[in-house]
Amino acid sequence: MYRYILLLLVFRLNLSVTELVINVSRGEPDSSVFRQSLSGNTSADTVTIQYVTPSGTGVTQLTDYKTGITVTVVTVPGEEELGQPRYQVLCFLAPTASDIIPPEAMTKLRQKHPGAVRIAEEGRGRVVVDNSVTLIVAKAHLLSHHIPTLCKEARDTTFAPEHLFKQYQEGTLGQGKGVPARRDNKDMAYFTRSQTTQYTGLTRCASLEVGGRTPCLCVVENCVYWYPCSLKYCRNTNGDPGEHRCGIRTCSKCTEMRFTAKNKNLCSWDEV
Repeated sequence: MYRYILLLLVFRLNLSVTELVINVSRGEPDSSVFRQSLSGNTSADTVTIQYVTPSGTGVTQLTDYKTGITVTVVTVPGEEELGQPRYQVLCFLAPTASDIIPPEAMTKLRQKHPGAVRIAEEGRGRVVVDNSVTLIVAKAHLLSHHIPTLCKEARDTTFAPEHLFKQYQEGTLGQGKGVPARRDNKDMAYFTRSQTTQYTGLTRCASLEVGGRTPCLCVVENCVYWYPCSLKYCRNTNGDPGEHRCGIRTCSKCTEMRFTAKNKNLCSWDEV
């Protein structure tokens, strides 16, 4: 199943060339080591991070600088003996954070010691995101044209926080950002399958009995243990005034993504 999830990730990105493949770890004595890829695409203006956890969960995180939206795709292997699908794909949209270097800088990353295990210099903690809105994928191209491709296997499981749509209407993100006047008829109801009120008051899936068939609040994690969060600059030593780029600073961050699962069986990994 691990190799199957890995092949799905490669196919999802249309066999894009990976600029950097590294071994990463959380840095704790009992931490597992796994491989992570980072790539920058200067023509598409995107940065992509991919990895498969030791448990077989695959993650693709694409940051679209043109639209200011980050798409995170989580592929979770299922337990077929429990009646679960072979795998399920979950897709999450979020406004892009400002703590990752741009594509042009990402394409220039190299490593001198390919076998080394990378541990981030700075831990940026955990972010909790309430993805209370379920999207209609066919309409989400107005947010980013990468969404229909990345989320094509998540037609019923593509989610976003409510505040993303407010920012879209204000013109601060999405296709053609900066033109809010053209978005008056594209409010949250245009993009969504469900109302936010259905999310409020959901019971955590982990608290329900096995076999429960009611919707519940599920949680999935995206922990990027090593990514370039800023560029380093050093003073010029050749007599010229000013500074030059001389390296990167690396960070780690976990995002706890909460969303509505149709039932506990589709969120069997969740623990309180």
